[in-house]
Amino acid sequence: MFVQPHNGSQNWIKIPGFGTLQPSEFSKLAMIIVISLLFEKFYKKLRNPNINHYDMIGIILIVGLIFPAIIFIEKDLGTAIIVAIIFGILFLASPILKHEKLKVIGLGVILVFIACSYLIAKTGGILTPSQMSRFDFFNPCEDY
Repeated sequence: MFVQPHNGSQNWIKIPGFGTLQPSEFSKLAMIIVISLLFEKFYKKLRNPNINHYDMIGIILIVGLIFPAIIFIEKDLGTAIIVAIIFGILFLASPILKHEKLKVIGLGVILVFIACSYLIAKTGGILTPSQMSRFDFFNPCEDY
C-alpha cells in the first residue's frame, strides 16, 4: 500500500489503478477550511477591541500550526513550508486586530529563533543532510 521509504520518510500512498498520492496535499485544503471556520466562528469577538482575544488567537495558532508541524515531523519540508505560508497568509488576512497580529508575529519570531538555536545545538543543524542537498543551485543534478 505504501511506497518504499526514502531517507526515513514515507510520504506517498500507492493506490491501485491510480498511482501514488501524497496525503499531505489534503492538509492544504483542510487547513484553509478549518482556519476559515475558526475565523468565522470568532469573527465578532475578534473585532471587538474591548475584550481579550488571546485565548481565541491561541486556539487558531495551535490548530493552524499543527498541520505544518506534523508534515515537518514526517520529513516533508517542502510541503510543511507551503502549509506554513498558507497559514501565515490566512493569519495576516484574518479579522484579528492589527496590534494583536504584531504581538503574535513578534512572539513567533522569538520562538522560531529559540527552536532553531536548540536544533543547531542538539543536532548541528536545522535541516537533515538530504534536505540540505536540495539547496545545491550550482550543480543540482550531481546526486542523480
